[in-house]
Amino acid sequence: MTIESLVKKPTQIEMFESMEIARPDVNIGKWAGWIFASPWSKNLHDPKKHVWQTEFDDRLVKASIAIRPVSGMKRPTTTSYRVFLALLQIWEQLEKPVDGVIVFSARQLAEMLHMKGFGRRNAEIIHEHLEILSGTLLTWTFAFEKEGQRERVVSDMHIIDGQTYFEREVFAKKELFTRQQIVRLNPDLVANMLAGKTKPINYKVFISIRNDSSANLYTLLDVYLAKKRRWERRAKALIYEDLEFSGKRYEQKRLRLAKLKEFVHELNGKDMMYGRLKLSYCETSDAQDYKLVAEKVPRKGKKKRTPPKIANSPGEIAYIVGEILKTLSRLPGGVSSSPKTQKTLELLGRWYSKNLLFRALAIVKSEVQVKKTPVKAFVYQVHVLAHEQGFSWVRDCGDQCRYRPENRTPLFEQKG
Repeated sequence: MTIESLVKKPTQIEMFESMEIARPDVNIGKWAGWIFASPWSKNLHDPKKHVWQTEFDDRLVKASIAIRPVSGMKRPTTTSYRVFLALLQIWEQLEKPVDGVIVFSARQLAEMLHMKGFGRRNAEIIHEHLEILSGTLLTWTFAFEKEGQRERVVSDMHIIDGQTYFEREVFAKKELFTRQQIVRLNPDLVANMLAGKTKPINYKVFISIRNDSSANLYTLLDVYLAKKRRWERRAKALIYEDLEFSGKRYEQKRLRLAKLKEFVHELNGKDMMYGRLKLSYCETSDAQDYKLVAEKVPRKGKKKRTPPKIANSPGEIAYIVGEILKTLSRLPGGVSSSPKTQKTLELLGRWYSKNLLFRALAIVKSEVQVKKTPVKAFVYQVHVLAHEQGFSWVRDCGDQCRYRPENRTPLFEQKG
């Protein structure tokens, strides 16, 4: 789709439900805590460089990442990271286009970000951070020294390679504002994500952390605790070096303690990718400071939801699943009888009647153009019909579920 087609006829873009896990490229995900700073970090308009040692081809090499913002703009922040992860959620639910092109609306992205309300203000926030992602230059460097000579491998990249947008505002109705956009992700990031070279993050937990400093700390701890169970850091070093706070406020020991208490209050008990975060603090042995103690503990198991009554017998479920697979396989895009698909359809067969499932199947079959894969389109229709008929969904989707009749509103309306 081109921007010309958006101008001629804005598209009613489907609203997606955010997935629990986001899977950014492994390099971006691993270094997210340094690339995406807290908005309160010092010198956000200046370039930043992080240097470390690592092994490459059985050699110890010096590696670095330099972050260079566009003149007059800030470096990427935790809000930029939220926007980037929300974009990846849409890219994944659009079946991961290999060209990295994503067509979306500002309202669609705002929904994915769980922003309250939608209008020009939120659209401008989103656009600002898309510009930051598009303009900031990331330079990755590996430096080798051998046999009296030095070699360097340097790679420059932008997270977003390009973007275009179209907006429409009806002046007579100030609340009627739409913006549709096209962005193209960096091809190297897309190649890595398609190849499974990712660093997953608990997306729903991350965007629920509204304090940006705490969100920045969460991304750092998610990496630090990926391969260890415990990590400690003195408060002064954490605040001024890791989180890069500016000013002299936290030179005072009591205020550093207050900040640690804030972090513990906001992050303790949060789920991470590889466990649950347990945070505490204590005074250092020299009594000159406090330190943050982060531990990774096993996650609490989630209780399985079971249908109030099994809707179909085992024999009927097998028949229903077979008929659904047979019908969906004839639709554009087809469907394979993978274990995951089989398990999903069997679950729906236990929860919902044959009539409801076959009605959803008929709706999907009659669609002229299905934006999702046949299986996803079918699951979507079952979800909608379940709520229309007063049934619960197979998992707790809450009163604000966008598939409930009372919550289903169009992105925008056009009157001829």
